[in-house]
Amino acid sequence: MKKEYWIYTLISILIVAIAIIGFFVFVHFKYGDQSGQSHKSETKNYEDIHIAIVNEDQSTTYNGKKITLGDTFVKKLSSQTNYNFETVTRNIAENGLKDGKYQVMIIIPENFSKLSMQLDKKKPANMAIQYKTAVGQKEEVAKKTEKIVASILNDFNKDLIKIYLTSIIDNLHNAQKNVGAIMTREQNVNQNFANYLLNPLNDFPELFTDTLVNSINANNDITKWLQGYNNSLLSAKPEAFSIQSDNDVSSIVGKQAEYFNAHQSLLEDTLDDMKSRDKDVNISDYINQLKQVDSKLDQQHEAQQRTKDDYQKSYQDALNKVKDEVKAQESPFTEDMIRDYRQKLTASLQEQLKNNQDLNDIVDQMKQDQQKIQDTMANQLRNAIENDQSGQDEFYIRKLTNKDIADAGLSEKATKEYQEILKEVNQYRTSYNVKHLDNPIKQEDYHGEISATDTSKLETEGTTFERQEDIKSKDINHLTVSTDPNFDFSGDIYINGKKYDIKDQNVKLDTTVKTYHVKVKGVAKLKADAQHKEDFLKNKTMKLQLLFGQADNDKDEPKANVVDLSINNHLDGKLISGDLNQQLRSLDQFKSKYDIYKDVAIDPNDIKIDNKAIVDMMVNQVIKDMESFKNDKSALLNQLDQLNQQSDKFIDDVINNQDQVAQNKKDISTLLDELSKAEKLLSDEPETPKINEEKGKEFTTISTDLDKQISDLSERSTKLLSDSQNSKSTADDISGELNKLDDNVGKLHASGRALGVRANNLNEVMNKNDKENRLFAKDFENVLKNSKEGDRQNEVLKDFMSNPIQKKNLENVLANSDNHNTFSPTILVLLMYLVSLMTAYLFYSYERHKGQVNFVKDEFSKHNHWWNKGIGAGIVTIAGLAEGLIIGLIAMNQYEVMAGYRAKFVGLIILTMIVFVLLNTYLLRQLKSIGMFIIIVILALYFIDMNRNNAILAAISPLSHIDKVFYNYLNAEHPVGMAMLILAVLAIIGFILNMFIKHFKKERLI
Repeated sequence: MKKEYWIYTLISILIVAIAIIGFFVFVHFKYGDQSGQSHKSETKNYEDIHIAIVNEDQSTTYNGKKITLGDTFVKKLSSQTNYNFETVTRNIAENGLKDGKYQVMIIIPENFSKLSMQLDKKKPANMAIQYKTAVGQKEEVAKKTEKIVASILNDFNKDLIKIYLTSIIDNLHNAQKNVGAIMTREQNVNQNFANYLLNPLNDFPELFTDTLVNSINANNDITKWLQGYNNSLLSAKPEAFSIQSDNDVSSIVGKQAEYFNAHQSLLEDTLDDMKSRDKDVNISDYINQLKQVDSKLDQQHEAQQRTKDDYQKSYQDALNKVKDEVKAQESPFTEDMIRDYRQKLTASLQEQLKNNQDLNDIVDQMKQDQQKIQDTMANQLRNAIENDQSGQDEFYIRKLTNKDIADAGLSEKATKEYQEILKEVNQYRTSYNVKHLDNPIKQEDYHGEISATDTSKLETEGTTFERQEDIKSKDINHLTVSTDPNFDFSGDIYINGKKYDIKDQNVKLDTTVKTYHVKVKGVAKLKADAQHKEDFLKNKTMKLQLLFGQADNDKDEPKANVVDLSINNHLDGKLISGDLNQQLRSLDQFKSKYDIYKDVAIDPNDIKIDNKAIVDMMVNQVIKDMESFKNDKSALLNQLDQLNQQSDKFIDDVINNQDQVAQNKKDISTLLDELSKAEKLLSDEPETPKINEEKGKEFTTISTDLDKQISDLSERSTKLLSDSQNSKSTADDISGELNKLDDNVGKLHASGRALGVRANNLNEVMNKNDKENRLFAKDFENVLKNSKEGDRQNEVLKDFMSNPIQKKNLENVLANSDNHNTFSPTILVLLMYLVSLMTAYLFYSYERHKGQVNFVKDEFSKHNHWWNKGIGAGIVTIAGLAEGLIIGLIAMNQYEVMAGYRAKFVGLIILTMIVFVLLNTYLLRQLKSIGMFIIIVILALYFIDMNRNNAILAAISPLSHIDKVFYNYLNAEHPVGMAMLILAVLAIIGFILNMFIKHFKKERLI
């Protein structure tokens, strides 16, 4: 019996030992990184601190713009290389804190952007960035997380302060006093503009009205004359000026010989008929008409000459009148007035800026901030050069020389760039060491580790290449492929879908197509032998040539097109070794930081506000508005001069038309002289000849001469008609020129009217600007009305703008006051469960070996059996209470729970321990091996669910619920009253169950 007992005892101890060993192995792998090593020095960044960012910020609208500062906050952190953070949801972040994935959780609240836009509030509320640190970590890590949160918050506060531009609030408040005076002066300028410029310009078009009327009247007179003259010409028919010689005189002359002897009386009739025709050809009427035309032309010439003089005189008078009125207008602001006003306004503004104490305080604060920025950048540049000897510093610069860079095998351009960076490194190190003789920069020596001749990657992986082109040519029929001899090529060439291998070859192409779709894709690997490596390193380039041309080209045929599709890949970047890459990245990092350092390298003593520039800007704007009257006056005079030049051109065109009129008048005079001669010739009546047969020939001669003269008269009449028509054409030209003159005058009138319209538009714009300025002044007053309370600075607004963002620790119940490690609630739950398991096993072993405890003998009472069971259950309960008290006091000291939470924390552990001991004891005493199996299954479920990846396991694992209760309590998130009530009920149930243990005759553990 005793032998079996020890066997069971050893088996049980073995099971417990295996569970404890597994527990510590799990803790080592899961929480080893969290506990850290205290003897190691802290690195210069915080990559060992994992931060969870929970961005719950909601965008807001301010002055019509959408603002989301939460996103800005996250982007700001993303630019920082010193922090290891992730943007996750709140649920993921809390689970990460619990299982040790994150050391700190930073929460951007949903009203973050809304609270940031409170510049117009009298008492703005401070924004708060919430954060929570994980429990179960040492004090050193807790301090580091606090430092990280403070650093992040400080950086973002600085950026937000720059946005608010607090350095100009008081300056703008002083400038506000001058806004009313500026608005008054602007109103005066607008009024003077309307009186001295706008009204004269509106009257300007009326000055040309008379000129326009005179021109229209003259044009109407000429038009009437032309109409009458045209009607007279059009009514004259060409037949009236022609004599039908064939039917009259010519026919008589032709038949004279035939009828002279037979009809003597016919001659007399012929003479009478000739006389009557002389009377019919009334040349004097035409002469009178031409004289009327000539008289009309004289009158027109005189009238036109007189209209030109009047027009020129009235036009010049009108322009001169406008010029005189414009010149007579004087600026309301004299030079003495402007000079005195400039001096007084300048002195007033300078005095206000000089005596502004708040502005001086801002300048001092800016100097201090600038000094801090320079010190921070100097330390960062030193860290970029030095190796911190922690074994984790990946970026530091060795003592390189320009020759070392040149020998590394980089390209010529890259060598020059990195030599320039190295020069800046040496300059900065020298200047820094001069200023810090007691703590100079220390660089590691260089031993020739770096190079850019590592061809191993090109030999194993090679370099890929790809190119696509479309070639259009009617005479290409051949392709020549030439490969780089230093490389082994694998890949394909596709020409219109047909595939060829990449190798040295000649390919005959299909000549039935005129367009070739070419695609080249493959891999080139460097040959491994030394000779090919050496040849490749001379230029570090992979070459592949595809030459399209025409084969067997006759000399007589024109030269065919040649298309070269070469691929040249420069492979410098693939030859850089790891050490060289590290140094180049370190130099690049130094370069970026050094450029920033130079940009911010401003002597703090040089920081000042240029009061003179501010005063000059404000004064010059006012003076410019006062002096603009002269420029407007000059522009108007220039426009009047341009109108005067255009009027001279119009008058010159009118004068040129007079020459054409004189030429027409001369032609009409010549025609009148010729017609007068013809009339005189026809007016002499010839004597009636005596009929003499002997003189028939003489009569024939006279008749012939008369017929000739009449023919000449007809020709001259026709010419007169032609000349009259030419005169009509000339008169039409004159009318057209006068119409053009009329149009030009109309344009002049329209130009003057447009000038007035533009002036009105300008006035409307100035009125609009005046309204906008008034609205600005009103809004400006509303914005700054809360910047002061009476004559005192609004301290609440000032504090808000100087430190707008506060940090709010969501807290836990831990004090973290020393430097020793704490542990996760998971470890505490496991420890309590294992202790309760061992305690339960001791009770079970004792009862199995000694039997049930009987403190009360049976003879005293028939109920002694129940008393003994109650006492036994009470002993188990007291054992759990004692163990819970001991573990609670140790855990309270280990976690350093704050004073207000200690009693509840210890009570929670005591209740949990009582429940564990009572239930585990019941399972072992009553169910024995089955109970042990149940206990191990509960422990296994907890081990499996430690990563919180399965919601079902978390729901069915009792220890996971206990773990959650302790985690929430240590983080001060949820009350534990309900949990303690449930534990108390479970303790009562466990106590009752231990009173109803039924013993069997055969008892085995397994």
